[in-house]
Amino acid sequence: MVARHPDLPGLAVVLDDARLRAALADLVAPDLAATAVVERLRLKPGASVRAVVRLVDTDGSRPRVLVTARAGRDWDVKARKEVEAARRAGLPSHVVTETRLLLAPAASDRALRGLARLRPESGAPVRRPRGAPRGGAVVATTLSHNPARRWVGRLDPAPGAGGEPLLVRHHAGGHVEVLAWVPGRPWTPADGTDAVRARLAEEAAGRHDGARGAAGEARRRLERGVTAAAGGLGSLDDDWGARAARLLPELRRLLAREPLVPAHGDLSPDQVVVGPDGGVHVLDWDRAGLLPRSWDVASWDAAQRAAAPGAAPLPLGGGASAAVVAATHLVRAVEPFRRRHPAWPDGVEVLLGVAEDALRGAR
Repeated sequence: MVARHPDLPGLAVVLDDARLRAALADLVAPDLAATAVVERLRLKPGASVRAVVRLVDTDGSRPRVLVTARAGRDWDVKARKEVEAARRAGLPSHVVTETRLLLAPAASDRALRGLARLRPESGAPVRRPRGAPRGGAVVATTLSHNPARRWVGRLDPAPGAGGEPLLVRHHAGGHVEVLAWVPGRPWTPADGTDAVRARLAEEAAGRHDGARGAAGEARRRLERGVTAAAGGLGSLDDDWGARAARLLPELRRLLAREPLVPAHGDLSPDQVVVGPDGGVHVLDWDRAGLLPRSWDVASWDAAQRAAAPGAAPLPLGGGASAAVVAATHLVRAVEPFRRRHPAWPDGVEVLLGVAEDALRGAR
């Protein structure tokens, strides 16, 4: 991996736990740096690699650090901007010139404008973001952070302040969504899939896009997605990229014939919450739209394989076509790398293999 990206010497640090923790020790206390775990990676070939690193503090909190490695051509300008952004937000930063690394609290992510004002994981009461119901100060906690793309967190009323918890999503460019918090616990296989399937069908049925041109744009978006997925695999390994590229012509041909229906678009077990009353809630409908029939069924399987390479997924039920199985597994094939799964090469291989087998069986 490192040899494939000689213009990103910082990638070697990000992928090596010992070197990464040594670099972090210049920003945080060494004992805190020793707890570092990479939660999310984003590689942009020839330009940058970003990693969100979780640390475990003595009080049980989980502060996060954004580690950015850049190519030489834009290092000086971008590094200055990011250091200045952290300074304006009152956040520390550390630059490692020889590997072109910048380390700063994850809240300094410049692509997510306004995130620093929430001071996640600091425990500090802050003003409610725009769009939130009126009330007192809140305390922000990170749920997930996809660097330069999206931050999802929970806002709890500060001590002495009234109100209910809120869910907040910060998107690249500064767009912020504030939603009601859905109480409950994560779905487990013991809960079964019947209620998930019923809830999914109920919610998807209320989402229609009958606007002129919607179907055509949905198909173009789908084609761009599978093409980008093949390119993402190529950035990791030449063989994976070549194998994915060989799937594209047949995959595009078959997908063009698939009927489109309203769908969640990114269904996975971690998007399902079981409420205190046993009711099932399907979350994160921000990628909902027109997609091939049974896309969510196949996406559910692919997400389980991405999260636990080698484990057999618990099917949602309702068979998906070969093209849909191939497409959903292809678009998730880079997730084991992005989530820094310890066995991520095996995970990529499993997902790509499922896509290949599905199209082979369709011929």
